[in-house]
Amino acid sequence: MTAATTDQLLARLVAVAGTEHVKILENDARYGALLSPALTPSERPRAVVKPANTEELQAVLKTVRELDHALWVTPNATGNGARTGRRDRPAVLADLSRMNRVLELDSASAYALVEPGVSFTQLAQHIADAKLPFWIDCDKNGAHSVAGSIGQRAFGYTPYSDHLLMQCGFEVLLADGTLMRTGMGALPDNNTWQLFKYNYGPYLDGLFSRADFGIVIKTGLWIMPAPPAWHPFLVSLPNDMALGAAIDLLRPFKIDMSLPGSVTISSQASDLALVGHHHASEVSALQAVSGTWNLCGAVVGLPANVEFVWSLLGPALSALPGATVFTARDGRTDALWQTRTQLTRGVPAYHADATANDSLWFVASAPIEGGEAAAMHEIVTQSLHAIDHQCEFALGWRTLFMRIEVAYDAATYPSRRESALTAIAALTKAGYAITHDSADLTSAVATTHTGPGLQHLYAGLREAFDPVGTFG
Repeated sequence: MTAATTDQLLARLVAVAGTEHVKILENDARYGALLSPALTPSERPRAVVKPANTEELQAVLKTVRELDHALWVTPNATGNGARTGRRDRPAVLADLSRMNRVLELDSASAYALVEPGVSFTQLAQHIADAKLPFWIDCDKNGAHSVAGSIGQRAFGYTPYSDHLLMQCGFEVLLADGTLMRTGMGALPDNNTWQLFKYNYGPYLDGLFSRADFGIVIKTGLWIMPAPPAWHPFLVSLPNDMALGAAIDLLRPFKIDMSLPGSVTISSQASDLALVGHHHASEVSALQAVSGTWNLCGAVVGLPANVEFVWSLLGPALSALPGATVFTARDGRTDALWQTRTQLTRGVPAYHADATANDSLWFVASAPIEGGEAAAMHEIVTQSLHAIDHQCEFALGWRTLFMRIEVAYDAATYPSRRESALTAIAALTKAGYAITHDSADLTSAVATTHTGPGLQHLYAGLREAFDPVGTFG
């Protein structure tokens, strides 16, 4: 890319978004979450632009295509839900954080329509300002984009924890500049776009999650009415045997929806890292009171139902060997209790507007069985050898997820990535499918998880949606 081309690119982007919203990217720390150490200088986007609305984004897309660039897109600087495109041509990064309007908040039908730059913290504040009795389901980081989390198919902690399931209607900018709406939004002036998920004909919304077929610029989502009763609990587990027993105990409660929200079981390392984001002074003290594993969940619903479920669940948890059960009645006020239990009611653990790309992570899946948890964790432990890592299990409605996170620095990145891929390969060989991963691992995982038939379909879709390859 010549200097003249760089000047031409910047001039055209400035004409679209204004001087203050265009800059040379270089090594901007705010976008560290998007910039893998594996990227060469020529593979990094040369400029970042912040369009304010759909029209400006369309103009950015037009400019990028005319100059034969690739377009990377991130909802905001945290990078959640970002799509990093091709590396074989110069690229522009579109940061959609200025497109941050809550377009609609319907109190009667409990839904919202948001732009991609809206964060969980912003949506929660919007609900609070309107004095509406709603919960959001959030990521740990409140600065994460709501739409980005849905596009990433992330899971939260309340009964609305499956973010894509609670999505209802997209507006999408396609690679050729066309705008389209999914669901009932395809019918002009209808009144059920955020109420009924499925459009007439083939269901398309999933094509715009964890994919580069278009840019989602409006997202509808259902919002949970605050339940009449909320009973959080935290259980300290002393060892792996207690971990397996707890998972087996909880399985029927998850499947019959007595516990509709996610239940997490996190390693001490995972919890200390989480608390350390904004309560660093408490980390040392927590090492003394934290279990080897810490289980957290909540019973929610009508007061009589909550009392009945806890009358069954509470004594069973207390009977687990070596377990210590805590509820609100115990008066814990430490950071671990506050952070973990508040997540079960949709309150983020912390707010960080920009994050570094300093860890590799992946999520493996299995049935909700203690033996499966032990087998997955043993595979990871053997594959990573002595490498420190964070582990967190989450019990979904019928799936047990295991999230592994491995920290790295510039010197250790190649070896840590190789170790993570070794663990993924071993898990895959044992039948444990990977459901989510960090961008540095995606290309390697995709080769084993798609298969020839699905790869053929994806190639056809990519040719139809983006034949020039602007997005990917």
